[in-house]
Amino acid sequence: MRINRMTAAILCAAGALTSQAALAAPSTMVPSTVTTAAAPQDVVEFGVYLPLRHQGDLDGLLAQLHDKSSPHYQHWLKPAEFMARFGPRPEDLAAVKTALTARGLTIVSSNAHGLRVSGSAATVEQAFSTPLLKVRSRSHTRFQARQALQLPSELAAIE
Repeated sequence: MRINRMTAAILCAAGALTSQAALAAPSTMVPSTVTTAAAPQDVVEFGVYLPLRHQGDLDGLLAQLHDKSSPHYQHWLKPAEFMARFGPRPEDLAAVKTALTARGLTIVSSNAHGLRVSGSAATVEQAFSTPLLKVRSRSHTRFQARQALQLPSELAAIE
C-alpha cells in the first residue's frame, strides 16, 4: 500500500505549518503536548485505506471531464461506477482484513475503500514492526509510529 501523493503533500504542509507556529510561539509558553511511549495495554484504533487503482486512467478521465472540447466534458461518474473503475478491489480489502486479524487486530468496521481497526499498542507494534508513541495534547490523545511502518509481507502485492 502506498500513500497518495496529494495526501503526502497535505501532511507535509500541515507539518510545516505546525512547525512554523511552534517557532513563532513565545518562549514563556508552557508546552501543552506530552509524548511518552505507548503502554502495551493502551487501546489503539486507526484507519487503513487502500489507494485508488489505475491512477493514470483517473488522471486522464479528470482532464477530459474538465476539458470543454472533450466528448466526456462534465459526464460525471456515479459513485458506484467510480469505485468499480478506480476503487480498491474487494479481494484486496479481504486480504488486508485477513492479514490484520491473523496478527491479533480487530476489524471494527469496513467500507469500500478501507477499514477501521483496533488492538492493543503491543499488538499494533508487533503487526507493523515499530514502537508507538502516545501523544497527549490538551484533552486529546493520539498514537503515532516512532518510525516507518513495515507492512505485513502478504500485503506487498496490493497496489
